[in-house]
Amino acid sequence: MLGKMMLLALAGGVGTLARFGLSELVGKWSGDGGFPWHTLAVNVFGCFIFGLCWAVSYDKISHHAQLAIFVGLLGGFTTFSAFAAESAGLIDNGKWILAFGNIALQNIVGIGLFLLGTLAGKAVI
Repeated sequence: MLGKMMLLALAGGVGTLARFGLSELVGKWSGDGGFPWHTLAVNVFGCFIFGLCWAVSYDKISHHAQLAIFVGLLGGFTTFSAFAAESAGLIDNGKWILAFGNIALQNIVGIGLFLLGTLAGKAVI
């Protein structure tokens, strides 16, 4: 168990640094125009890489490698890719209602709870 945790921590750290690097690069390129291009770039690139790695390697690599790549590296890079993969999986399996429910809930509830969290944080300060 400790070995898995160390592997996840290392891979997650690499993913986090990659996210930071890409975000900084895109931020310098796009300037401060108001739209979060850096976050969009990380999320869409992460989705592409997740799909590519999934298609090319998922059933060909060990469970430890799956954890390192999909949970650690790509999870550290962006969890949006996991959200996209799960939603796409539901669509691929013909579970359209569950897919769109997932998409709606993740976004509406996530944004709502973010706003609630900021209100709670401001009330504490």
